[in-house]
Amino acid sequence: MNAPIIVNSDPTVAQLGVAIRYALTMLGGYLVGKGWLDGDLLQVLLAVVPVVGPALYAFYRQHTVKQREVTLAAAAPDSVAVVK
Repeated sequence: MNAPIIVNSDPTVAQLGVAIRYALTMLGGYLVGKGWLDGDLLQVLLAVVPVVGPALYAFYRQHTVKQREVTLAAAAPDSVAVVK
């Protein structure tokens, strides 16, 4: 039997992502205004962060799911699951 699909209807996570994007843009604008950061570098950083951030989260999430599976398999009898 497959596990049910769980959908989170809370928009907080999406709103938090938007807030972080705007905060990074504002911080970058401030740093460019102070001369501490080049405008071209800011454009690169703002393009890379939305790609790298979710990728890092996906790696972290996959790691925690795998750890949970290993823990459950280790606790189960060998006739049910074996950790290799």
